[in-house]
Amino acid sequence: MNRLDPEIRARILRVAIALLGVVAVSILIGLSAGRPFDLSSATANRATVTDGPSAHPSPTATVTPFPTPSATPAPPTQTAPPPTLTPEDGWLIRSREMFDHPSTWPAKEEAGWASGYEDGRYWLKLNGQRTISYRVPLDATEFRITADVQVKKGYAGLLFLADDSNSVYRFLVDDAGRYLLERQQGGAVTTLKDWTATPAMKPGLDAVNQIEVRRVENEITLFANDAKLTTYALPANAKLHAQVGLTLDAVARDSVATAYFDNLVVRVPAVPASP
Repeated sequence: MNRLDPEIRARILRVAIALLGVVAVSILIGLSAGRPFDLSSATANRATVTDGPSAHPSPTATVTPFPTPSATPAPPTQTAPPPTLTPEDGWLIRSREMFDHPSTWPAKEEAGWASGYEDGRYWLKLNGQRTISYRVPLDATEFRITADVQVKKGYAGLLFLADDSNSVYRFLVDDAGRYLLERQQGGAVTTLKDWTATPAMKPGLDAVNQIEVRRVENEITLFANDAKLTTYALPANAKLHAQVGLTLDAVARDSVATAYFDNLVVRVPAVPASP
């Protein structure tokens, strides 16, 4: 019995070691199964919402005049929408017409005259008539009206005032670098500033000049390419109504006249004049 004791002891030891091994493995498996998932090592998929461009973006509002087509048009009745105003040196932009596409300015052809759009500009043409103007009323006593003008033939420019007798004031330029200020009533013309050459204007058939007429209180000031040309004092207590107009004259009734207009901008004072 004593001779077998070492062998028995060895078997008991091996069984004990085996049992301890099984218990240890079981414990390790249990710990592994109970371990929480490490979120710091995971990559989450997130939907990113981006506000892309609208299929119908809101346009910038532009107040545009509404001329009435006529070879000798009268001021049309107009209900102007609320203007979009932009401060600029004490003036607000009342309207801006770039002529990039056909708008409310007429595009048509009649005997002796025509009007339309070409290459982002507006044009007037005479071929058998002496003069043509498109104009609309402007509800301001003081104003700045600016336009880019190219005169191919004849005289062209801005019509900016009218009275109750339908007498109108016009600022005209030609292709020789000259300007004229006049009052016209029917076929009668009163020259207020005769044709005058100025280095401020570019001459030639391809020349484009920016012209501006400005009324402050009772004084009219003419500009070309930002240079002051002349001033004129309006008659005291004259009942004059502001207009926004484009005008073209032929040298003679049977002469052809053509002019292009672009960037027609109307400004009014930030602080309206007292009545």
